[in-house]
Amino acid sequence: MSSNTTCPGSADNQFGPRVPVSCREFDFTLLFEDVFFGAVPPAVFILLIGSRLRFLQSSTIKVTSHKLAVIKLSSLALLFTLQVLFTAFQSQTPSVHTKLSTTSGVLGIIATFAAGVLSYVEDQRSFKPSDTLVIYFSILALLYLPRLRSLWAISSVGVCQGLWTAIFVVTIGLVLLESATKSRFLRPVYLKVSSEQVCGFWARSFFAWVLPLFSTGYSTVISVSDIPQLDYDLQGNAASEKLRKAWTESKGPYRLLRALFRAYSWPILSAIIPRVALIAFTLCQPFLIAATINWIGSEVTTETEKYGQGLVGAYVIVYFGMAISTAVYYQRINRLVAITRAGLISIIYEKTTSLKANDLKDAKALTLIGTDMERIMTAVRNMHESWASIVQAGVAIWLLERQIYVACVVPTVISLACVYLTGPVSARTTVAQKAWIEQIQKRLAVTSTILGNMKAAQMLGLKGVLFKVVDELRELELSESSRFRKLLVIVSGLSNVPLYLAPYAMFLTYGIIAMVGKNQTLLAAQAFASVSLISLVTTPLLIFVQSIPNIRQASGCVERIQEFCQKDNLVSQDTDSAISIDGHGDTLDEATEMSSMNVRNSNGQLVTFKNTRISWSKDSEVVFEGLDLTIPTNKVTMIVGPVGSGKSLLLESIIGETTIRQGGIDNILSRAAYCPQTPWIINSTILHNITGGTDFDQKWYDFTISSCALQGDLENFKAGDQYKAGSDGNSLSGGQKQRVALARAVYSRLPVVILDDVFSGLDANTINSVVESLFGQHGYFRKYRTSVILATHNLNLLHYADKIIVLNDGKIVDDGSYTDILARNMELIAASTSTKEDNPGLSSEEISSKPKTDETNAHAKDRANEILQDNSFELLRQNGTWDVYKYYMKRAGPYVSTAFFGMLAIQAFTAQYATVWLQNWSSENKKHPNSRISMYLGIYSLLFASTFISLIVSRWLLLVVIITNTARGLHTELLKATLGAPISFFQKADKGSLVNRFSQDINLIDMQLPIYATNFLEGTAMCIVILIIICVMGKYLAISVPFIAIVLWAVQLYYLRTSRQVRLLDIDAKAPLYSQFMETVSGISIIRTMNWQTQFQSWCEELLNHSQKPLYMLFCIQQWLKLILDLIVMAMAVIIVATATALRDQISPGAAGVALTLVLMFNEHLTNAIQTWTLTEISIGAVARIQRFAIDTPSEERRMCHPTPPRHEWPLEGTIRFENTTASYSQDAAPVLKGLSLAIKSGEKFAICGQSGSGKTSLILSLLQMIDLQSGRIFIDQVDLASLDRNDIRNRLSVIPQEPFFIPGTLKFNLDPQNRSSDECIESSIKKVGLWARVEANGGLAMAFTASDWSVGERQLFALARALNTQSPILILDEATSSVDYETETIMQEIIDKEFSAKTVVAVVHRLRFIDKYDRVAVMKNGELVECDSPRTLLKTDSKFQKLHDAAKMNR
Repeated sequence: MSSNTTCPGSADNQFGPRVPVSCREFDFTLLFEDVFFGAVPPAVFILLIGSRLRFLQSSTIKVTSHKLAVIKLSSLALLFTLQVLFTAFQSQTPSVHTKLSTTSGVLGIIATFAAGVLSYVEDQRSFKPSDTLVIYFSILALLYLPRLRSLWAISSVGVCQGLWTAIFVVTIGLVLLESATKSRFLRPVYLKVSSEQVCGFWARSFFAWVLPLFSTGYSTVISVSDIPQLDYDLQGNAASEKLRKAWTESKGPYRLLRALFRAYSWPILSAIIPRVALIAFTLCQPFLIAATINWIGSEVTTETEKYGQGLVGAYVIVYFGMAISTAVYYQRINRLVAITRAGLISIIYEKTTSLKANDLKDAKALTLIGTDMERIMTAVRNMHESWASIVQAGVAIWLLERQIYVACVVPTVISLACVYLTGPVSARTTVAQKAWIEQIQKRLAVTSTILGNMKAAQMLGLKGVLFKVVDELRELELSESSRFRKLLVIVSGLSNVPLYLAPYAMFLTYGIIAMVGKNQTLLAAQAFASVSLISLVTTPLLIFVQSIPNIRQASGCVERIQEFCQKDNLVSQDTDSAISIDGHGDTLDEATEMSSMNVRNSNGQLVTFKNTRISWSKDSEVVFEGLDLTIPTNKVTMIVGPVGSGKSLLLESIIGETTIRQGGIDNILSRAAYCPQTPWIINSTILHNITGGTDFDQKWYDFTISSCALQGDLENFKAGDQYKAGSDGNSLSGGQKQRVALARAVYSRLPVVILDDVFSGLDANTINSVVESLFGQHGYFRKYRTSVILATHNLNLLHYADKIIVLNDGKIVDDGSYTDILARNMELIAASTSTKEDNPGLSSEEISSKPKTDETNAHAKDRANEILQDNSFELLRQNGTWDVYKYYMKRAGPYVSTAFFGMLAIQAFTAQYATVWLQNWSSENKKHPNSRISMYLGIYSLLFASTFISLIVSRWLLLVVIITNTARGLHTELLKATLGAPISFFQKADKGSLVNRFSQDINLIDMQLPIYATNFLEGTAMCIVILIIICVMGKYLAISVPFIAIVLWAVQLYYLRTSRQVRLLDIDAKAPLYSQFMETVSGISIIRTMNWQTQFQSWCEELLNHSQKPLYMLFCIQQWLKLILDLIVMAMAVIIVATATALRDQISPGAAGVALTLVLMFNEHLTNAIQTWTLTEISIGAVARIQRFAIDTPSEERRMCHPTPPRHEWPLEGTIRFENTTASYSQDAAPVLKGLSLAIKSGEKFAICGQSGSGKTSLILSLLQMIDLQSGRIFIDQVDLASLDRNDIRNRLSVIPQEPFFIPGTLKFNLDPQNRSSDECIESSIKKVGLWARVEANGGLAMAFTASDWSVGERQLFALARALNTQSPILILDEATSSVDYETETIMQEIIDKEFSAKTVVAVVHRLRFIDKYDRVAVMKNGELVECDSPRTLLKTDSKFQKLHDAAKMNR
């Protein structure tokens, strides 16, 4: 009614909440509005504003203008005035004045004044709009609507109507004003704040800040730089700082879990309010459905006439509230996930830098940031669902009891039984998952080892062996994961039991009760309210059941991280406590300013060992027994001894990397420039490898380059010192890597330098140049009294030492000055006592200029090709391709896939048709109560059985059969492509990126992709069936279906182009982080002794932040999609209700109930389908990457012909012939061998010499067919090698590479990987190299061989033993003796002379001690053969070889 003439005078002064129809139709009382819409919101606001003001008080001013503040204050002043006027007029108008009107008005006025204060402070001291004010005024605008409607329904209150209308309009204006961003007014220091941070509440809730990225992603290919800046709280340094502090404060069990809750309590708690709101809005749906059905089925009266409009409005409010609360909730959750990841990865890396190298041998840190982190992130996303689902289910059960009475017990019992049974199953799942992850870790450890040593692996011809090893590990992994996946089938069945069994069992029980009691019957409103309530019971319980395994798995992952973080740090003393470093001091000369680095110690000793027992680790055998030793400060100390004598162990003990069993070490050096025997090179520029990111000093850098003889190399690199070294220094030669590592030590200017055989890979000329610059009388180390400890096999260097320590078998056999040692031990020094003579010298050009290596051009051109390939793949990344799906389906198996699709279709149809059958049953009951109940229950039972059986079968086909097929097939293709790639590919490929393919990509393919695809197909099938049913039941709704379909198609098209790219960027952005972890693990002792932990932690956090950007953006755009879909479903529900209310005579209550119930389900299925479709499209990127990798990765296989297998006895003679051979690392790269013609006779001993980069190793690689021939031919025993398979050639030759290669396994396997020799032969070969005693003590041939437990020299002896087991007439040595001492070199040479006397030996040599053992010597320069003859002949002439030989003899 429009008048209150017949309304009782006190009607609006009652609490109500409804006012009598005689006053107004379908309205609240004014007193109710005054209390809940007028007084409560301002009162709450006033209570909360104080804490916000206190927080802002300590903040700095962030804007440069007051313009926006003035506009907002003017609007608030207007609102204040209008509220005062309204309160005054309301008090004078009895028809709208209640006993609380004045109180309500005064509270509103006070709140507006307080809002003005807060608005100004927020404007000046916050860089984002005020969430408090936006939410407050938004709530007011919503609550002012009922009051506005009430006032306009009351006559004779025109002034109040106008004032309240103005108040409502101004309030909406304030929402818009307070939501305005302040980007234009921010001070310069805040201009880099992320776009999300400067957005208001509604812009963030609707994810408006991501829309520019959608536009960019739709039209072009995006990169990480296109993604908006990351919020500071989501960055690694901010997240780790909080977690580190909480970790320190937390104690006891579950320490890390406690620390996580303590550190991120606000992100955790802030998600509770929107989650509670979501529960409330969700539980409103059954009431709306029941009210709608009852209203459609009832007669129209004056009282109910306006209900239809009210129902439409209620649907809008409820569904809009669900959409917004969902968006806000997941916005908070996504931030929590990102913060948790950033904090955990950061502290894992920090812990990594504090552990001993021995504690980091496995790939545990890599697994923690990969597989474990993914599971933790999943659990964090579901964290609040665990309690929210219980709350929602509990309330829904209570509401269900009101509908179907005692029958509600059935779904409750079923759900609780499933929850109970999930416990033990999930416990087994956790155990199975742990076993699976351990297998993943083993596979990744072996794969990482192989990828880091591909050159040696290819030289040894181990392609097939390595494939078999990794493939067997993969099969073990799949076997373990199969157990896990079978348990997932059970979990999936248990989680779906409530969804399908609960409604069936409930209605079965209710039907039986109705048949027996004959006093109840199932009607439409009751049935569909119950169905919707069952959905609200079973769905959260399903989520709860599924979240339990996730949480338990994540708990195990958190425990693994906690165990890692609780490992004992490397205990080392602060160097400053024992050794003081005096500033930076003098200059080296007038041109190069340097600092003095004197080390003082009270007793003049740098390090002292006192009766010390030392081993590599707690579990390994003791090497040093009762060691007593002092090393002086400011002196050069050299350590010599045979292979395995303990030289490297002694150096590692000095820096604290070993285990002290007894005794002690005074002054363990925590700060020193350390160069291990294997150079540590990171995949960065040469400049960065040398400086480590420290302050750059050009003069000192130039001196460092000169003293380490690197100037010629840099001149020949096109990029100079910006040349990329490659993963593990793959783009550098062995000698270049050693000199870069040495330059790092020199550039550090640290007072202590520890060098472990750093000259083993250098030619004599280079050694002389470097040693004289550093160790000579006027060398750097001498002039600045640097404490140097050098372990060496080069006895020619001993005369530079102030003190010499001689080791043998873990004991000190002599100790003293060079003169003393010479007097007591002539044999030891014999090799270094040649007559002192002037260096005949080479020309300055010969000394400083190094030949231009092919790596430079090859790297540049291959990099250009890589960019072109990346661009072609970027288009694929943006648009996707159906070929990838065909590729994947082929690996899955066509018949299995067809059966899987069939089961999904049956499940979708039977599951949704059950709702239609329920409508038929209720309609029949309305006409004939409880008639034919057996038939309806029977069909209902059949539908349930079909649904559940098809569900279990489809899950089994997916999780057990399809995943096994795809996981095996795709990993095999990836492995084949990787192992089959040429050496040039590995020189430019990033190891982290390759490992990422074997870890994250494979993980996506193993689990996530199939599950995403299944959920998409299931959701799509459900949506199609639901839409068909809704169109049949809702009739006129079918008109809107095409429009909804167009909108959905447009949304997914607009969304998908960007989301696919962002997901692939997410995968790619993680690869550098993986590389950083791997490089850190391999060089941890260097990072720590150089005190580079801070720089590397900073770089890690930069890479972490780089990877966080696409990760968090992916979360946000997925949630944007969810919001859009929720709004579309809201539109569908409103259309159904509006149609039903407008055409109530043409739509039955049952049909409306079916439509509305299915809309409730449609929302869930549509969201699931679209999100998993995009996740499927995104995750299929992993398959696309493997597919493209398999296609684009160059292969060593012969392309121009079909290689024929060599004869069984080939090679028989061992003759080798090069005919005008020109070779390069790739067809378009510069040649590294130029017109080489050379013949090597059967049984001839042939040596290859030359300076670093002259082409020596390239000659060996060409013989092994590891580089491409541009012209010419190579023959072995008159067989053109181009006609044979490359790997077959390497299998038939004995090779000892410069860097010995071994993989985890038994010693027998490593010494006879092809399984060609008997145990007796292998044992004999070990005895010949003198290592059998230790091998026998550790278990013999069956012992587990860990390469790091043996010195480099001992590993080289094992490599020789492996060559002894290879029955080949040709032995190839690539600087095989460069890493061993003179005694071991002698032993190796004697073995070679004896065991290979009748065989052809081709050796690249730097040491020339045994050059007379060779029949001929070839000297290489710039890839050309400059001379070749017997050593005696060449030494008689003024030859290049004579100069090399004379340089090698130089003592000083």
